[in-house]
Amino acid sequence: FLEELPALHKVISKDSFQSARINRRVSWLKMTEEENKKVTFSTENGRVALVGDAAHAMTPSMGEGCNTAMESAVKLVDAITSTMEEKEMKLVDINTISEAFVKYGLSRPADVQPIQEMSAA
Repeated sequence: FLEELPALHKVISKDSFQSARINRRVSWLKMTEEENKKVTFSTENGRVALVGDAAHAMTPSMGEGCNTAMESAVKLVDAITSTMEEKEMKLVDINTISEAFVKYGLSRPADVQPIQEMSAA
C-alpha cells in the first residue's frame, strides 16, 4: 500500500509489520531460532509435521496461503519419498516417516518465512 497510503507507510516501520506477523502465530510454535536450535515445522522426534496455516499462517493480501500449503504438502511427500529411496525401502515404516518429517520440518521454514513477511508488509 505504499502508493495508496504513502503517509501511513512512512510512520509504520517494517518492524511493525513483522511483529504483527509474529503475533498472529500460535503461542506454542516458536518461529525464531533459539540458541543451538533451528526453526522447524515438525516435532523433534518427527511424530508430527505441520503444513498450511498450522505451520505458516499468512495474511490474505497476496493470495499465497493456499499455494504455500500445497507446496508444503508436496515437500512433505518429497521428504518421505527421498528418505525411503535413501534407505532403499519399498514400504515405509514409522521411523522413516519420522525421519522424513524432521527433514521437511527443518527445510521448509526457509522457503516460507520470506513469503509470510511479504504478506504482512
